[in-house]
This record gives sequence, structure tokens and C-alpha cells, in this order.
Amino acid sequence: SIAANKYNYGTVWAAIKENKSIVALVAFEYTKNKETAEYTHKFGKSAEIEVGIDPTALVLSPNNRYIYFANQGEGTVSTIDLEMMPPKLLDKIKVKQNPNNIMLSPDGRYLFLTHKGDNEVLVFKSAIFSNRDVRDSDGEELYKAKIVLNQGDTIDFMAFRPDAQQIWLINQKSNEIIIVNVKNLEIITKIKAPDPKHIWFSRDSEIAYVTMSETDSLWAINTEDLKYDIVEIGGDPSCLIGTPDGGELLICNSERRGISIVRTSDLTHRLMDIGLSSKSIIMVEGLKNTGNASKEIIAVVFSEEDSKKEDNKNTDITYGGEGEQTVLTLIDLGTKRIVKRTTYMPILTSPLYDSNYEPYKIEYRTIKQTLDGTNKGLKERVAELIFESRMSKEEQRISEKENIDLRAQNYAWIISTLIFISSTIFFAYKTKSKLQKGEEN
Repeated sequence: SIAANKYNYGTVWAAIKENKSIVALVAFEYTKNKETAEYTHKFGKSAEIEVGIDPTALVLSPNNRYIYFANQGEGTVSTIDLEMMPPKLLDKIKVKQNPNNIMLSPDGRYLFLTHKGDNEVLVFKSAIFSNRDVRDSDGEELYKAKIVLNQGDTIDFMAFRPDAQQIWLINQKSNEIIIVNVKNLEIITKIKAPDPKHIWFSRDSEIAYVTMSETDSLWAINTEDLKYDIVEIGGDPSCLIGTPDGGELLICNSERRGISIVRTSDLTHRLMDIGLSSKSIIMVEGLKNTGNASKEIIAVVFSEEDSKKEDNKNTDITYGGEGEQTVLTLIDLGTKRIVKRTTYMPILTSPLYDSNYEPYKIEYRTIKQTLDGTNKGLKERVAELIFESRMSKEEQRISEKENIDLRAQNYAWIISTLIFISSTIFFAYKTKSKLQKGEEN
């Protein structure tokens, strides 16, 4: 819950296209004006983690502990442990060249990986990327199974049906949607489609929504009989995402400088003009205040703009510098109004939302006395307090193991010392006895 004296927000993680790193952005932070009783939104960077070359395809584990992603430029898959404070990059695992898509099974136990220009989906146990004790040294041999398409086919997108019975793949080269049985990883059927781009399932798994670039449309496919309805969207629709209640779909619309909003109950739609071409969309959800527990759903639309081009300049955007940058547009889905614009340099890709990761979720009154007398800002001091007061489970485990090892070494040293002293005393006694006997003789 969010009150006037609390900080509370999730975090958006995204890959930085040019910096070989992944950045954590505070998804939204509420502050309340006491005079007007209005909430304002903030959006800012809270962490940056250097990872590898060309990070892409970020996915979050169901327990919110790990972020898995591919380093496309070096042929590796890496994991970030979010229970560490600060979050820590675990080992890189070598896979085939150009990994470009990652998907987790709904229970998080298996990781599905594709590679650019390849016709296979490799299936790994996800634990091998976060626990070095359960893997061998050669990453290419770690996969447990694979889905094989026809020679020359490629996989451009993957989606698990929510009931975990099927996997749907998109092959843009052959213009096909490929449906795979999860139990045996065999292909059930293929659907011819006009340049399919992205898939989103209804929560009950009955409908698959697929954007079609060639016909500027959305297909609503019945997952049982595979019959479908077509919605003419226009404007080259690509990525799409559903609202938490499943009532609406938000679709990236690159040519019409906005997002298309489709009502799932009757497939009616309208365009919301945001003045920018949309590249990706994520949802963040929170409580606006504790008094009436009013929910607020924010859609964060990612766009790419070049501030040097005059025709790209938008009057309500304050650019963060000269050149290409990401523009983040925050939309209140209740009112369908833009509530915030902000920019980030350089370009961000593969965003995901983590409602659980809240590095500054501490009540102000709890730390006010600690803050008194310091010249540091609230966020900086809160971050220090969290870092000082929390040690991750992994760090505790390592610390405990090191203490046990140290105690064992100390015990071994003490025992060795006692044995040495005892031996010295014994040999001294024997020598003295021999000398005494010699004198007597």
C-alpha cells in the first residue's frame, strides 16, 4: 500500500543497448502534495549492472529472484540474483552463438532458448544458470531436450500458454505460427499467417491474440478449434500486452505514433495518440492510497527518439542530451491520460517489470531520526541503510561457510600445535632419561 509518508514502487529492468549493462529504473514513486492532495509520479535510475556484450531478452523468474538474459554478442546466458544487495551477476554460461530469445516455463523450472538464424529451441533446467553445483563445464551440452523445426526455419518469438499445455512459436521466415505439445515437445500443427509478430494469451488460455504486420491487423485465435476473428488495427502493429484483468490489450503501433487499445470482450479498438512511435510496452500496478485502496494501472510505453532531428522533437519532452534516447511515456489506464514523460540515454531494450524489487521501500518516519543530522538525500541514505542492515541469503550462507572453514582451520592448528608440544616434551623427556642413564654408567 502507498501512503503519503511511504515510498513504494516496483522496478523496471531493461538492457542498455550500447553499454554492455542492465539498468534498474524505479517504475513509479508517489509523493503527495499536502495542499492539493495530488500524487505525482517520478521515474529514475536506481542501479546499473555490467553484464556482457549486447544483452537482450530479459525474463524474470516466477519467484522474482532471478533475471535471466542472453548476451547475444558473446553467445552466453547470464543470471542476476535479485536477493543480493546490491543485485549480483552470477556466472555466464556459454551456449550457441547469437542467442536471441529466452522463455521460462510457468513454474520457472525450465528455460527455453533460441538462436538467431537457427531452427532449434533448446530446453535447459533453469537451475544450471543460477547454481554452479548442478551443471557441467560445457554449456552447449547442458540442454535436456530440444524442439526442431524444418531446415532453414527460424524462431522469432515464443510464448507459453498459461495452462502450460502448449508452446506457440512464430516463424517469420515462413509466415507461420507453430504449436508445440509441451509433454513431448512435438509439433501439433502450423497456422499460416501474414507476418506474425507477437502473441498474448487470455488468462484462461482460450484465446491467443497475435499481431500481423503484413495486414496491419490483430487475430484472436480460439486455441481449441483454431478459428479466428480479425481486427483491422492499421499502422504496423507489433508488440502487445494485456491489462492485469484481461479486459484490454495494448498494442505497439509504430506508424501511427501511438498505441492501439482493444477491448477483449467485443474486439472494439481505438488509437491513443502519444505523439511517438511505440517500441515496447509494460504494465506496472499499485495502490494509489491506503484510504480507499484505489488501484492504479500504469502503462509504460518505450519509444526511441533522436533529439537532433527537428521533426522528432516533442514539445512536452525534456530530452536528456543530444542524440538517440529512450522516451518513457507513463499512461494512467484508468483515465487514459499521459501522466509523465521522461527520457533515458542511451537506448533501452527488452524491458520487464518486477513488482517485488523495491530497494527503497521503507517508511520515512521509521528512518527519520537516522537521517537527522546528515546532509545526504533521502534516497541515498535509505539505500545505505538497506545495504548496511540487510545481507542476502547467499552472502549469509557464504559467510557461515567461511566461518565454519575458519573454525576448522583454527581447530586443526590448535591440535597440530598440541601434538607438536606433546611430541617435543616426550622426546625431551626420553633424551633426558638416556643422558641420566649414561651418567650413571
